[in-house]
Amino acid sequence: MLNNPYVQEDEGQVVIEFASHLVEVFRDSDAYDAQSFIGEVGGTMGLLLGLSLLSIAEMILDKLFALLTRLCSLSSRKAVSGSH
Repeated sequence: MLNNPYVQEDEGQVVIEFASHLVEVFRDSDAYDAQSFIGEVGGTMGLLLGLSLLSIAEMILDKLFALLTRLCSLSSRKAVSGSH
């Protein structure tokens, strides 16, 4: 038997040798960590808020255009009726 001081007479010893000492390490990680998730949600909320602000601005401009159109039509009627 092998002359190893840590092996007693009634025990066996198994020696395993590998062809290469290179080790391949695989690491598993989450697709999103908490910081990335918060950033993604915040970016989406910002985009939606920006779109809603544009919609509000569009509604205000539509109302102003309708008001100006109505005022112009009233002033043109007064001009036509005043000339008679």
